[in-house]
Amino acid sequence: GVEFGNLTADRNLESAMSFHLGGDYQLVPNGLALRFGGSMEYAASPQPDAALFAGPRYGLGAGLSFADRGYAIDVGYIHFFTDEVEVSNGNLGVVNMAHRQAEADVEELTVQNNGVYTSSHGYFGIGIRADLTVFAKHRKQQRKAWYQVWSKGATGFGRGGF
Repeated sequence: GVEFGNLTADRNLESAMSFHLGGDYQLVPNGLALRFGGSMEYAASPQPDAALFAGPRYGLGAGLSFADRGYAIDVGYIHFFTDEVEVSNGNLGVVNMAHRQAEADVEELTVQNNGVYTSSHGYFGIGIRADLTVFAKHRKQQRKAWYQVWSKGATGFGRGGF
């Protein structure tokens, strides 16, 4: 087998801030909702070669939710945009896992992350939700209705049945 050794890469990560704001608009009350939102987040590393976005990264998203009888289906899309980043003093060397000892003997490794970068990427999502409080409420109503039918002896049910 290949011994991987110590795989650390000092990236000097720091605490990062992000801001998110969103809302929804009921197109059909308790049925169909349009959702929308935006975000802004900062890199967790001050090193541009580690973060690949120099300033804030912005995101815009939209989606739809369809709800009925305690179930909901959500679909959404978010797209992120970043400013251009130029890395001219990167320090991310090429790592060959099979020849780690040979790399340790070389004082300078070829840097692989110098260049100009832009980033724009999007994500699509779909989800299914179940509201247990709605289910419990309907179950309680069903039991109450069943008891009323049972206690009155309606034909086909309960004491006066069949």
